[in-house]
Amino acid sequence: MNYTTITPQAIGAARSARDLFDIAHNPNQQCGARSIVIGALENGLLMQCLGGDPKFEWVRSIFEQQRIPTNLGFHPKAIILNNAVGVATVGLESLLSQPNLTDLLGNVVIKTPADLWAEVFPVKDYDLTYILEVLGLAGFPAIDLSFLTRA
Repeated sequence: MNYTTITPQAIGAARSARDLFDIAHNPNQQCGARSIVIGALENGLLMQCLGGDPKFEWVRSIFEQQRIPTNLGFHPKAIILNNAVGVATVGLESLLSQPNLTDLLGNVVIKTPADLWAEVFPVKDYDLTYILEVLGLAGFPAIDLSFLTRA
């Protein structure tokens, strides 16, 4: 397709295509729900930062030249710095428009919001004693985290 402006659907499809390309060339790559959700939020943030309907050249400048496209006519506007609702809405729209979302998620089954939450933010059993020891060796003051283990 030939785009002059980028829509949430277009950026979602581009993200999906990039993820599938990466997986095809590196089968060990992990692309679970967490990376997909973070990618959708990145899409929303990018779209909102560039005014909602960014020109193709602007998006290309950011990715290829790692440059804010002021040389291409982009003028930052006074906005409420990317309110979370706007970013999440655009990100969700880009996520749901990804044509190969099931290919990316693999065999993950998400039936409830709790399933999605558990997939995006998995609970890990961190050894807090070791982490505190490392922080102490780095010169940080001692922290009492015993309240985290109380019932």
